[in-house]
Amino acid sequence: MEKRILQKLSYQLYFPTRYQFAIYYSYHLQFTNKQQSLLLFFILLSFLDFNLNYESMSTVAASAAYLVIQVSSDVVLKTVLVLD
Repeated sequence: MEKRILQKLSYQLYFPTRYQFAIYYSYHLQFTNKQQSLLLFFILLSFLDFNLNYESMSTVAASAAYLVIQVSSDVVLKTVLVLD
């Protein structure tokens, strides 16, 4: 029944993407511009691994956000990011 209602109202349903979750996480985690750029790089990099398509999009984006936090907190890598 819900399907017919949605068809009558011409609703377009879609699934949230990794990118949308990444933007959401970066906003709520208050990432800097560099951290957000690194997060989006990791999200784009995740498209190269086809096996990640079987994982939930929020899990992949959360993992990328966690990786950004870990990389940003490392003193050696933090120095390299600042030099860019």
